[in-house]
Amino acid sequence: PPRGLANLGNTCFLNAAIQALGHCTPLAAYLLQGLFVMDLNEANDLGTGCVLAMVFAALLHELFALCPADEGHALNDASFAGNLPAFPPFDFLMAVAQFHPFLATGEMHDAQELLAWLLDALNEDLNRVRRRPSPPSALGPAVTDGELTAREEERYAAEAWCEHLRSNRSVIVDLFQGQLRSQLRCPECGTRSLMFDPFLHLTLPLPADVDEIRLEDVVALLCREEALDCDNLWEC
Repeated sequence: PPRGLANLGNTCFLNAAIQALGHCTPLAAYLLQGLFVMDLNEANDLGTGCVLAMVFAALLHELFALCPADEGHALNDASFAGNLPAFPPFDFLMAVAQFHPFLATGEMHDAQELLAWLLDALNEDLNRVRRRPSPPSALGPAVTDGELTAREEERYAAEAWCEHLRSNRSVIVDLFQGQLRSQLRCPECGTRSLMFDPFLHLTLPLPADVDEIRLEDVVALLCREEALDCDNLWEC
């Protein structure tokens, strides 16, 4: 197991986000093995100048510390890691606060919101696209009078994803991003508007009247069909 993280006041939300990312095995391996160095994009104005990526990689090396070979331990010995004191992530906190000043107040914040920001910042620091293309003319929704075939939907989805990859190619895209299909349908004439949008995270609805629920069922609740009310009606 990795080392624990010391609470620097009200930083349990920060520690939760760090541990969540640190336990994503493909991401941790990519950073710990130094594979990220070739992807660093310091010139990206939307990133942190690679400060966050470098500090986070250094933090993971502290959390997943290898035991010294001359002490007779096997590499990454669980007993060795368990005997290490909790690590205070001062440098990481200061790096995050540099680009998100509200963290410097010492107040409690939402771990999920911070995690989303960290993923977005890492995406920009590690973006393999060195020169962003000019903004394309909007693809817009696919508007049709009836149902599209599976092949037609697949073509629209592929075009939307390829357009997204023109400006976003990183390990964060590979591991965490996906594509959401949404459709609006007029109940009067049957006209449909179909969109395919990238997402980094999904906000899932949790029913209040159940003690436990499967992840598949929560995703099904997110994807259920809804009828828009008068204030949100779509005019086809």
